[in-house]
Amino acid sequence: MNTLKLCWGIAIICLFTSLYMINSLPDGLQLPIHWNIDGEVDKYAEATIAFIFPPTILIVILTIFSVLSKLDPRKKNIQLSQKSIAAFSVAITLLMISFEVSYIAMVNGIEVPMMMVVGLMIGTLLIIVGNYLGKTRSNFFIGIRTPWTLSSDSVWQKTHRLAGKLFMVSGLIIVISSWFIATNNLGTLVIFTVLPAALIPCIYSWRLWKSEQNNNPNSNEQIK
Repeated sequence: MNTLKLCWGIAIICLFTSLYMINSLPDGLQLPIHWNIDGEVDKYAEATIAFIFPPTILIVILTIFSVLSKLDPRKKNIQLSQKSIAAFSVAITLLMISFEVSYIAMVNGIEVPMMMVVGLMIGTLLIIVGNYLGKTRSNFFIGIRTPWTLSSDSVWQKTHRLAGKLFMVSGLIIVISSWFIATNNLGTLVIFTVLPAALIPCIYSWRLWKSEQNNNPNSNEQIK
């Protein structure tokens, strides 16, 4: 079965599950929707909003992935990146489903270590995305989209190979740490692990592009 279609099926099930839960919950029930860096709940919302959030976000993202070939000018590259898009769809689906299941557990009186759940899911997402980043082709919607990666296929490829490795290492660190580190420290760990993995490839892409410019001054003059 097509992976994207499978994710769509899960999204629809998630939506109907949310609607069922909303109709069966008491009026005025509040659920946590935001945790601070120390793992403490700092914002609540109506259960309706909490339950409708995961399927809504998932459906929006899957819709974008489904129409990328029509939206992106580099249609051929999107077609060549279908395995990566499928993997990204799975990663986002797992993340949103984890929120859905956590909320169902909460309303049934089950205590959920939410920071641990979020840490595990973010780490898993980074591992999946990192494994496929190097397989994406230059496009305007997914990947490390800097002016320098978009100007050169070579810069795009090298940047995404590095980013893929950094994302996977970051994801592994977060997944492993989520089982052992105190929840009040997990938010800080995620931030200081993810930021370098995201920023280093951007800087690296500029250095690669600059090197190309020095070796071939006539290339990519439009973005000088």
